[in-house]
Amino acid sequence: MNQQLQAPRLLGLKLGILVSQYPARSHTFVRREIAALRAQGASVKVFSIRKLAESEIMDDLDREAYDTTTAILPASPGSLAGSHAAAWLRSPLTYAKAARHALSHRLPGARNMVWSTFYLVEATILARHLKREGVQHLHVHFANAGANIARLAAQLAGITWSMTLHGACDFEYPYGAMLAPKLREAAFTICISRYGMSQAMREVDPAYWDRIGLSRCGIEPADMPEPRGPAEKRDTLNVVCVGRLSAEKGHLGLLEGFAQAKRRLPGLRLTLVGDGPLRPRVESRIRELGLGDCVELTGGVSEPDALRHIKSADLFVLASFMEGIPVVLMEAMTLRVPVIAPRIAGIPELVEDNVSGLLFHPADWSDLGVKLERLARDAELRERLAEVAERKVADEFAMPHAVDGLVKRLAGLGHCLVAALGHVVALSEYLVLV
Repeated sequence: MNQQLQAPRLLGLKLGILVSQYPARSHTFVRREIAALRAQGASVKVFSIRKLAESEIMDDLDREAYDTTTAILPASPGSLAGSHAAAWLRSPLTYAKAARHALSHRLPGARNMVWSTFYLVEATILARHLKREGVQHLHVHFANAGANIARLAAQLAGITWSMTLHGACDFEYPYGAMLAPKLREAAFTICISRYGMSQAMREVDPAYWDRIGLSRCGIEPADMPEPRGPAEKRDTLNVVCVGRLSAEKGHLGLLEGFAQAKRRLPGLRLTLVGDGPLRPRVESRIRELGLGDCVELTGGVSEPDALRHIKSADLFVLASFMEGIPVVLMEAMTLRVPVIAPRIAGIPELVEDNVSGLLFHPADWSDLGVKLERLARDAELRERLAEVAERKVADEFAMPHAVDGLVKRLAGLGHCLVAALGHVVALSEYLVLV
């Protein structure tokens, strides 16, 4: 039966979603996930640790998300004091346990002890919001400081919590060093790739493996522009990369591979969509390689503008050192733009080499250059890869079924909550009769 015709599986569940900063340019998948959960009947309240600056709002979608998100920080001294007082008065023992957990779940050093205290402060504010909104379960994205706050806030509010792990940032220092206790405490943990599941499973005893599940980040086909037309054989081809200009995205290596391919194919052009701290280095390297007349940097753009850049491209490329499964790859594949990406983390679960795209060896810029040249020269290959890629995303990474794993876990949890409520009502009726 078509999923849209089924009864909502989360009807009546009051769910909180926590992100360190929302909305953010790299968090469009969260917005799509929230919409899918609401379509399944959940009442979703979104929380952000830090408030987004007004200047960072890029479009109407950002504005809508901004206006409906409750930010924990900044907070007034009165709010901080009131939240602490409310948490302590509600249950001094629970507050003391949360404080002990905050101070013990940290890395060594005085600085980290101070940060743990900050997390407790922020957790009391969040817990107050959770109680006020009647939230039954809290789900947090990434195992970062937001997860530290989520576990404390859930404890203070007397509710369950869970988290989604995305990529290397969740498994590496500093957050990876504190991941195992979170995996043991959370009601469940969602990973966006099977690679991520394997990394989570190695952190805990097999007894906890059944709490670790798979649910994809996904795209909403209805939000996407019409796919581009068939690939054409021509001398001038535009290569596009969309991503923050930061070290882990590998832009400097991409320039090396592009320069190699361009020496054999003078008609290649490269557009780098995004901004970030590495921009001065990128600009300098472009000059050093003599690519100033064929490489464009757009700076930060809105989501619709990024999609327009992708659709106008002949090739889409990523050169990252670390990823989960990049949503921007899904977008390019949906728009029938052939992709080249590194063979890292969960990317091979999306891009099958020589079937739905081309993969190159990580940090092998010569290999990247070879793949760029091969794809640029072969219009038939580009068309074949694009056709398979579009189907791949539609089958596995499109909303609403991309988040089936998360919905299933929440539905099971929701049934537990309903059952628990039923036991409480039954006990109350029994005590009245007695």
